[in-house]
Amino acid sequence: MHIDSHRLRELRAARHWSQEQVAELSGLNLRTIQRLESGTKVSTESLRALAAVFEVPAQSLLLGRGAGPARHPGNARRRAAGAHLHRHHSARDG
Repeated sequence: MHIDSHRLRELRAARHWSQEQVAELSGLNLRTIQRLESGTKVSTESLRALAAVFEVPAQSLLLGRGAGPARHPGNARRRAAGAHLHRHHSARDG
């Protein structure tokens, strides 16, 4: 499972918490928080701890599992490329 590092940073910033504070509140190691904010894999234990601290569903912290579209950078590029191709074909076919 890969954590949505962007969402994790957003949740932390919205509360004006440091990485150290998140580590203390969640019972996780500071280095673990740093790694997770870099987008590494997350263990079930760490995921549950962070979900509890931020009071959000655990699944919402995972890439592709949140309420909105996945925030993986490659997905945004693919969507943009698909929109470009759609416009190109529509203009040519019309």
